[in-house]
Order: sequence, then C-alpha cells, then structure tokens
Amino acid sequence: MEQKKIILITGTEHAHCTSVAYWLLGQAKYRVRCLTEDPYSAQAATLQKAGAEIVSGSLDNIASISRAMAGVYGVFGATDTGIKEYQQGKNLVAAVTAGKIDYFIYSSLPPAGKNSGGYLKIPFADNKAAIQDYARAMKPDSSFIHVADAYDHFLLDFLPQQSEFGTYAFELPFGDANYAMAATEDIGPIVGTMFDHPDVYKNRIVGVVGSDLPCAAYASILSRVLGKNFRYRHIGEEDYATFGFDGAAQYAKWYAYQRLHIPNRQIDLIESYGLHPSMQGFESWLLRNKNLFLQALAMQQKLAV
Repeated sequence: MEQKKIILITGTEHAHCTSVAYWLLGQAKYRVRCLTEDPYSAQAATLQKAGAEIVSGSLDNIASISRAMAGVYGVFGATDTGIKEYQQGKNLVAAVTAGKIDYFIYSSLPPAGKNSGGYLKIPFADNKAAIQDYARAMKPDSSFIHVADAYDHFLLDFLPQQSEFGTYAFELPFGDANYAMAATEDIGPIVGTMFDHPDVYKNRIVGVVGSDLPCAAYASILSRVLGKNFRYRHIGEEDYATFGFDGAAQYAKWYAYQRLHIPNRQIDLIESYGLHPSMQGFESWLLRNKNLFLQALAMQQKLAV
C-alpha cells in the first residue's frame, strides 16, 4: 500500500489555509500537518479532530519550521500581515530550501508598489510579493496563488447599510471597474489540484477567482437573491481610508490598485473553473448563504432602532 504524502500547512489561523487543510484531509492520498503557535486553540482542536497532525512552531523560528517539515512532501505556506511578515516569509522559504521539499506553494499577491510606480505602496501586498521573489530565487520551481477577495467581505467588512428609504447600499472605491472575488472554501480544491499535478503547476502563478464583476452587478445580484433593493455607491479612496476598521487605509489603496492596474481577471477566472469546475460564482455562493445575510441585515436593523 502506497504511503500517504504529508503536506505541511502554515497559517491555519486563516480561513483560506483551513480551506486547503480540510480539502486535503478529504483526499485519500495525503496526510495533513499544521504548524501553529497555539496548538491548544479551538481551531487547532477542530483540525485535529478532522484528522490533521498539529505541531507547535513559529515562522519566527527556523528551527521549529524545519522540525515540522520532517518527512514532508509538500508545503502550502501563508504568512501573517504585519511588520514581521517579510522575515517570516524568508524563514519559511529558507526551511523549505534546506529541507529539500519537493513542492512549495505560497499564497502571495502582486507588488502594488512596484506596479503602480511606487505611489500605491501596500505592505500586506508588497511584503507577500517580495517573499514570492525571494522564493523564486531560492527555489525556482515554487508555485504561487493570488487569491481574490473573499465574498465573506460582504458579510464581515462592508455589510450593506439600510437607508431611511428602505434601500441598502455598500460603498467601495471601485468606480465602474471589475472587482474580483471568490469563495474561501474553493481555495482548497484549487491548491489540491496543484499538489496533484506538480509537473504542470511548478513555477506558476495561479489566480483564484470565482467572479469578476463591476460592483453594481454585485448589488443587482444581492437585490435579486435577497428580495431587497441594493445599491452600490462609489466613494474616493481617501474617504474609504477614514472608515473605522483596522487596516482601512491599506484596503483603500488595495482597492485603488485593483481599479487602476487590474482591468479584469478573466484569465484567472477561466483557469479557476478549469481547476475546480464546482467553483462558486457570487450568486451561487449568496444563495447558499442567504439566511446568514438576512439574519445579519435583521440584526443591523434591530441595533439601529
């Protein structure tokens, strides 16, 4: 009987990494090992119950990463946004290189600062892009995914607000440009297919996109599915940066970068559906989450009274 290959996953505190973990756990050919700083967390306990091996370690510590890579075939890596991100990414790549890991996939983003001529420097994107460059230099056959924003943002970050006239609106600095999005749970099958076919996907960047539509089209879908009147309002990035949530200024620049420098992601859309034919468009995802949306809107209205 062929021994299962071990895939190490870092960053399982984040939804897109757990998506990969749970998908691989459902495949007969893989074992999953998760590196975490808190092996006693609820997230770690849930993954362990699902069959994952939980190991304690930190991307700040190369020795702990190397220990976690013992006997590993492949690594799916993600790094936390913050001032330590670039060094943590370098540590991960160094451990992958020293451990002679067969296949390394890193969750990255395009270099907003470089592509915009330096005027849209965005740490959470630029750090990931720099780690991608470092990985290519150290391990040229590394692969990368560039994941579009999650549909969950409509529930968590910009839940449409109800006006006194009963309509709902969400505000983003996108103008008429397309906004690429995807279901978090669809990341796992795409990364899993990449692990299944390393000869095809090594030294590749794969964009993960489920829908690539203007914001007004997302508003129309919300109206149709939820049976309420939704509108999209464009606002300037400076106004969006003043919103009260953590990281608003960076996200304002990120949205501006996409609007100005990524006219569409149609090629990524085609490849995503080729890799995962059951990829969810926004409408199919919204239908599955309709009750959650209606509950969130009802709670918003109740709190406003």
